[in-house]
Amino acid sequence: MGRITNGESALLLLADRNENVERSAHNLSDVKALRANYLNIRDLLGYNKVVMPLSALNVVSDFLSVETEAVTEEE
Repeated sequence: MGRITNGESALLLLADRNENVERSAHNLSDVKALRANYLNIRDLLGYNKVVMPLSALNVVSDFLSVETEAVTEEE
């Protein structure tokens, strides 16, 4: 993890529960593991870097996306 973060604090986002990764991250003083669907602004702004696999990026994208409905004008 040190190679990725270059010694800076990091938020590690996970798509699903992964007990091994969560326990390993707990042993690192500047790393916090968090499931992507629990992402909040406080955690996001509290770390210098955000590290996530593509699967977690998809979870965040789905979580933050806004559904829009087509609106048509009635004549």
